[in-house]
Amino acid sequence: MSWPQKIFNMKRLNVDFRKLVDGEYGIEEQVIILQWIYKTAAPYSAYTSRWGKDGIDKLIFGYSANDHVTYGDIGGTNWADIHRKLEIIFYRVVVKSTTNPITQWRIDYNIFLGKRKFLPIEDYNFGGTMDFYAKMVELKKLEGRIFKKHKFPKRHTWANNHKYSVANIRYSVGPKGAVIKFDAKKDGHTRDNHYTIKPMESVYDHLCRVIDNITKRVYKV
Repeated sequence: MSWPQKIFNMKRLNVDFRKLVDGEYGIEEQVIILQWIYKTAAPYSAYTSRWGKDGIDKLIFGYSANDHVTYGDIGGTNWADIHRKLEIIFYRVVVKSTTNPITQWRIDYNIFLGKRKFLPIEDYNFGGTMDFYAKMVELKKLEGRIFKKHKFPKRHTWANNHKYSVANIRYSVGPKGAVIKFDAKKDGHTRDNHYTIKPMESVYDHLCRVIDNITKRVYKV
């Protein structure tokens, strides 16, 4: 597909920043918007001291991540909790008083109450609000399931000695997009796992892929 054709075929998400702050978007759309915010705001940062840095992380979460890639947890898998957390985040992004460099980012991208932004989304697969919520519930139900030993790569020697279970599933968003994280846990032993959204993968498809992948790795109830 040629470049002009790609632009023509792109879908667009119409973002009204006042409605965004008021929580009038579904969780799937909110995650898409937050991914865009991280991507565009990440370069707008400045060190205030050896360990302190002003930027999008400090504005949203109240701390700076220095040079690390930050993924701010926006909740477990309870859609109501995630929705409330996202409302707080978008209030801070659009309304909260801040200084440079985020002020300059707001100016450059025209991010103010009463303004709109059209986000290009190529070949995007929307699951729909209710389908997305249903998938979040399905993901939550995987907590407590026991992993099959043969489903782990050989390098995971800990899996051969312990019956680890899925625990502490949470949803995060950072500069590289949405991430679903969980712990493999047993008798005080914990191993972190995560699934990062792929390039051109929709938020809904990412969620479905994670559910399918974990389901294949655990025993049935």
